[in-house]
Amino acid sequence: MKHLYFLIILLFVSSALAGQTRYIDKIFDEVQRTDSIVYCNNSYFSLLASNFDSPLPIHMNVYEPVGDTETERPVVIYAHTGNFLPNPANGVIGGTFNDSCVVYTCMELAKRGFVAIAADYRLGWNPLAPTQPERAKSIIRAAYRGVQDMRALNRYLRITYSEEGNPFGIDTGRLVLYGQGTGGYISLAVASLDDYNEILINKFFSEDGLPMVQEAIDGNIFGTSVGTNANGLIVNHITNPGYNSDYHMTINLGGAVGDSSWIDENTVPTISVQSPLDQFAPYTQGFVLVSGNQNLQVVEVQGAYVNQQKLNNLGVNDVFQDPLTDPISNYVNSINDGHYGLFPIGSLSASDSAPWEWYDPALNPNADPNAPLQTLEELRERGMLVVDSILTYFTARAYNVLDLAPPMAIINVSQESLNFGFVDINDTRDRTLTITNDGDATLEVSDIMINSTLFTADVSAFSLEPGESMDVVISFTPTAAGIYNGNITLTTNLGETVVPFTAEAVAETVFAASADATDLDFGTFATGETEEIVVTVNNDGTGPFTVTAASVGTAEYAVVGDLVEIPVGGSAAFTVSFSPPNPGVYSDVLTITTDATEPITVTLVGGGIWVTGINEVFNTKINVYPNPSNGQIQLDMADFSVGTQPVLVTIYDAVGKMVGYQMVENVPSQSLDLSILDSGIYFLRLDGEQGSALKKITVF
Repeated sequence: MKHLYFLIILLFVSSALAGQTRYIDKIFDEVQRTDSIVYCNNSYFSLLASNFDSPLPIHMNVYEPVGDTETERPVVIYAHTGNFLPNPANGVIGGTFNDSCVVYTCMELAKRGFVAIAADYRLGWNPLAPTQPERAKSIIRAAYRGVQDMRALNRYLRITYSEEGNPFGIDTGRLVLYGQGTGGYISLAVASLDDYNEILINKFFSEDGLPMVQEAIDGNIFGTSVGTNANGLIVNHITNPGYNSDYHMTINLGGAVGDSSWIDENTVPTISVQSPLDQFAPYTQGFVLVSGNQNLQVVEVQGAYVNQQKLNNLGVNDVFQDPLTDPISNYVNSINDGHYGLFPIGSLSASDSAPWEWYDPALNPNADPNAPLQTLEELRERGMLVVDSILTYFTARAYNVLDLAPPMAIINVSQESLNFGFVDINDTRDRTLTITNDGDATLEVSDIMINSTLFTADVSAFSLEPGESMDVVISFTPTAAGIYNGNITLTTNLGETVVPFTAEAVAETVFAASADATDLDFGTFATGETEEIVVTVNNDGTGPFTVTAASVGTAEYAVVGDLVEIPVGGSAAFTVSFSPPNPGVYSDVLTITTDATEPITVTLVGGGIWVTGINEVFNTKINVYPNPSNGQIQLDMADFSVGTQPVLVTIYDAVGKMVGYQMVENVPSQSLDLSILDSGIYFLRLDGEQGSALKKITVF
């Protein structure tokens, strides 16, 4: 199983990604390197000068693509490995910013369009201290200085951008710290450690009860305060003040974090690449072992697996969730237990923990005689393939985190198609397309082509800045009857956008409207209640029209509906409501007007009664005779007629169903003709100012 990670990575990295995308693919052939630029001066640890000496320059090498026209480019700062000691005294095969894998990685990043910086940092601690706790304290303070230096370099770049004309062509809003081995410890600390108090946990205290790192002696975690030791020597000088030290992303190769409690919501998105077999830095949790002559055990730390798990639980690495379908991402995501940004790299043994490195075993005094690969050619071939796989994984995620997609216009057309409807011959009808630029670059419309001479656009070319819009009026003027279908093609700097259209030319447009009813009878119901009936207006012609008004004439009726354009064959609904305030019969007219037809009228009628059922006790104030009758009756209501308002007479059959109603004068006696009723028993109900009365009659 220990070979599986490595062999599959080699298989996948041989598959090239399609396309040429800056920052993802290599688009430059040549790289310019500027060496030994001083980014700050500070005190180095020394065993020969009371622990510290005078400030010395700290250097960086800058790699830039040749022939690049971009003036602001993302920066990747590479912090090398080396146990915080100079090579070869550090006991490992590398440890400078000129290591083979450092140079190759920076060259490859520059070919992709990044500015890559190989950075040195202060080395030095006391591996000869007499006790293990003293040696551990000394190397932890060295790591602290490395954190300060990477933040000083960050500020130096911001100074060159703001005060020196941006000589490196960088974008200070896109800074990445890329740490390998010892540099990985630095990059993880820079990503997560933003408060000195986070260091004040038990494992970072000395046997004397004092913190291993003290701000008064070592300076603050940003390197922007002076630190002075007991001998009065300056341990840390203020470097590049006045600017922030923020990075926007980090990547760790084979390092670990001093304590996972440092990781919180403020930690930047982070990638960790580590061999699960690594014997020097724990993949999960354990003591860090400083490789070399002494293999010093320092403190318990958390490795790639634990760190990425916490970053994902906090949502810090959610930005890595975007689907990435390159072979490297597909493979890594199948073995990292769903922890975004965790890359379990393959290695051939526990001591083979840095497969991205290569060197000449014959010339390197720290070469491992038992290493599985023993020639420069083998090591270089393997190392380059591993670096290529890491860069494929890193750049795909940096592209999202740093928002490296180039500015791009986005065209938004207000309608997917245009329908001109029916248009009279020799008339003109306009339709409007609104073109909007929803992107962040200029949209250039160079031509608007319509594949019919009967259609014209009022503009043929224009430019839209981000957020701007343009109304384009398309006019149709037919000269002969027929159906016209075609396309409007907008040629832009994004390509072509096609909007189909349809129209029909007719000799003469016929406008016709109708309602689904000519009269509405609401019946009779209790006063204070409301009944509704829906009227549908139809377009029966060959041209669209718009309903301009819908109205009634009395307060007892109301109409509700939208005043809309009704296309040919379409319809619109209007709701008419009736609310009788008093007993009686109420009539009205619903009038619907349009912009092209005669008004539509609908007759409305309905009645109101007092709330009384037909099963009430018969009222003796009215008399009907003859009874039974042939329907010709005399209604005597001398004792009922009070006031001047008309009286509503409602007729119900034997089961209580209303069969008719009539308003009569409020006089003592009058005739009623009910001869249209079938033979049977009926009830006459009278509603007037005095109240209600009921009388049973028989018709034969």
